[in-house]
Amino acid sequence: MREGKSFLDSIDSGPHVHVIHGIRRDGECPKTPASNQRCLWCSTVVVQARRHGSLKRFCSPGHRNAFWTAARRWVMRAVETGLLPAEALKTHQRS
Repeated sequence: MREGKSFLDSIDSGPHVHVIHGIRRDGECPKTPASNQRCLWCSTVVVQARRHGSLKRFCSPGHRNAFWTAARRWVMRAVETGLLPAEALKTHQRS
């Protein structure tokens, strides 16, 4: 080590961000993953959580519930009026 410099002066003192348990300790908000996914119920942009698995399709649990309730009712009316045969619901779709 050179004279006149301490050990601490020789360490890189550039900007550092301390992250503990996924929370930034520099006062800024964590960045959320960019998404152009929109809620299937209200069409607002869905903020994607930092988690594994598939992308979120709804902005809230209430909108997810409203969507699936409406979907079930729509299918029931289609079956009752003869637009959709009940057998069509039994076939397995391969993806």
